[in-house]
Amino acid sequence: MKRLIVGLLMAPCFVAACGGGGRAPSPSGSQAPPVSTAPIRLVPPALVAFVGDRKTLRAYSASGTVVNPGNWLSSSPAVASVDTSGTVSALAVGSAMITASAGSSSATAPITVTSEPGSLQDLLSHFPFAHVNGQARAYSDISPEFSREHGDHLALVYNYFDRLFARSYGNAAVAYYTQDQGLYQRLFAYCPSVVIAGGRSVTGCYDPQSGVQSLMIIPYGVPDFGTQLHEFSHQFLYATWPAAEDYPWFKEGTGMFWESGSFSSSGELVVSTPIPYLRDGIRRFLTSLLPLEQLLNMDRSEFYGHPEPARVYSQVGMLLFYLMHKHPLVMNRAFEGLNRQTVRNNAQLLSLILADSGLTLSELDRAYVAYALTL
Repeated sequence: MKRLIVGLLMAPCFVAACGGGGRAPSPSGSQAPPVSTAPIRLVPPALVAFVGDRKTLRAYSASGTVVNPGNWLSSSPAVASVDTSGTVSALAVGSAMITASAGSSSATAPITVTSEPGSLQDLLSHFPFAHVNGQARAYSDISPEFSREHGDHLALVYNYFDRLFARSYGNAAVAYYTQDQGLYQRLFAYCPSVVIAGGRSVTGCYDPQSGVQSLMIIPYGVPDFGTQLHEFSHQFLYATWPAAEDYPWFKEGTGMFWESGSFSSSGELVVSTPIPYLRDGIRRFLTSLLPLEQLLNMDRSEFYGHPEPARVYSQVGMLLFYLMHKHPLVMNRAFEGLNRQTVRNNAQLLSLILADSGLTLSELDRAYVAYALTL
């Protein structure tokens, strides 16, 4: 973004105007304060709300600094009112225009207020900012810039996993982003949800007509590229090897590995160091790590129901980081077996990894922990 340095406009002072016969001083003896003409913008630039919702608009200068407008106004206060802090209250079905004024500059943002949703499509209309890039579609209620940035990154994610895996989950990668907890929680009526204590807020909605599963995400931060890499890897793995759902160590371990990466200028994913969550977790639980024999044979209910999710996630994440870095040829053969469906179950996958690496399970257990402690 270009930075525009804007000064305050001061009335020029000419001798004829400011000298002996000029303008009289103010009663206090001081000049009137200058009036700003710097352009402002509102974020988000448009709002969609349910009756009863409260949304916040913020004003920014062209250089990206926060501005405190002196005046907020709604074109239809019966539909949506706005207070002096930019908080908009949705009161009735309809539409209104919210205007913020700072000096001689102003900016507007439309708001559409709807009734409570009766379908998933009603909910999806509350994500007004869309960006499409190839097979990737990103929607948000945050900003057009957020949707564009995450849509472009999602295209890289889709293309990467589409090359790696033999099968894809539908023909598109679709993500919806919101920072509104109320909107996100309304999705639970239409979409399944798995809540991991201390984990990210992600749920999925499957459309049987298109065969596409859309992810609904409250971002960790801005940008939130790691969630894309983690969650969409699950979709491709499931399409290629559904048995990964039964014993989640490989699903979550690879997800944590890919989440640690970033794309190069050529579109290749580079994973050089694990995310701090993994390194910190191994050190935190070093004296009480679960034996690999137990961890790798946990079924879905045991893994996701574990009382300390950080323990199992950090272990499987660091295990896969070790295997991907220290035994890449072994992992290439593992993915080849999954793609060709010659590896069909958890026991066969473990057998391949151990046989091709030349390690026993206890040796692998020691090796990945020792490697993690060097990072």
